[in-house]
Amino acid sequence: MIIETNTSMNNKSRSMKRRRRPRDSYFLQQTFRTHYPRMTVGSWIPIFKLLSIIYLLMGLVCFYLNFSVVEYKFEYTECLREFDINSSQQMDIVHCKDVIDKNPGSICRCQIPVYMEQIPKNVYIYYGMEFYYQNYLPYVSSIDSFQLSGQQLTSDDCPIINNHTLPIVPCGMAANSMFNDTFELKKRILARDQYGITKRYLYPISIIRKNISWRFPERYQNPSVPLNESLEYAFRGTMKPKNWPLPIYELDIGDPNNNGFENEAFINWMQISPFSSFRKAYGHIDHHRMNSSFISNGLQAGQYILQINYSYPVHRFNGKKFIIISNTSPMGGKNYVLSYIFLITSLFTAIITIIFYYLDKRYGQVSTQVYDYLYQNYETDDRNTGYRYSRLN
Repeated sequence: MIIETNTSMNNKSRSMKRRRRPRDSYFLQQTFRTHYPRMTVGSWIPIFKLLSIIYLLMGLVCFYLNFSVVEYKFEYTECLREFDINSSQQMDIVHCKDVIDKNPGSICRCQIPVYMEQIPKNVYIYYGMEFYYQNYLPYVSSIDSFQLSGQQLTSDDCPIINNHTLPIVPCGMAANSMFNDTFELKKRILARDQYGITKRYLYPISIIRKNISWRFPERYQNPSVPLNESLEYAFRGTMKPKNWPLPIYELDIGDPNNNGFENEAFINWMQISPFSSFRKAYGHIDHHRMNSSFISNGLQAGQYILQINYSYPVHRFNGKKFIIISNTSPMGGKNYVLSYIFLITSLFTAIITIIFYYLDKRYGQVSTQVYDYLYQNYETDDRNTGYRYSRLN
């Protein structure tokens, strides 16, 4: 009786073990046959050929988008000053660069007559610089990110170096050298006056200096302003940089919300360029201005006047200044760098494809045999034991 009971218990335990054991399937027993691709020279030919075609198409698309951008670039480094007949100006100084060299901090007015074909909207205005090295290490290190975030206006990175013992806001060489030339764009038009006489007029074109930079709410933020107080109160007890004509809270008098560390022109300048030649956004044309049929669909073809308040010196280091007037494409302004990168990559992959094609024709059979010799043991799979042999066996 006891033996029969033990036998029945053993049978039950065996049946329970069989129930818990997974089924003999490829998935549960992990005995799937593994695919080992033949990574020979010939197998890479279609891959590189496809990459070459893709990069070629992307390069051509970038070139097409760049060709659709209309851009005009005008240098004004050697701009001639405007003379006022009724003033006692020195007539022997004809260039604005010499005026500001003799009187640092002064403003010299000059103008450049230009002709432009039609530029479809949206039209942007940039200022460009050449031989200006913003990537100079002490120049970059002078930026106090803690101050620009509005958390504390004074810090160890911005020592007090003036006789008034007031902290300079913003401090550093980068902020002190902020670009301060201003531009006005006017179109020459023919119109009749109230007496029916046709005369030449200069029609001013509105330039908006907002929505020209990326938003950095954590890096550029004004200090907290108490209720019923202005931004000037937040910057009390500070001093403007030496080369600035106005303090930080008066950078844009026409728009109180575009002042302080959040001023978009200031943010653009503080974004360090890695190259000695660069351009930064100055503003964009207001195409939605009322009663402005001249600019509703862009800038019309014709004669224009660029009036410049020249104040930024670059001739001391043989620098150059430019005004760029341009529209944009879905990829931004005119820039052929990405187009050249795609085309060079396409050419590189095409050369690799040709080399691989030659190697495959010359040594393709040999490489296949070598591959089979190295990996033939991987294809052996014993379904009974589940043991997979390696090539070392």
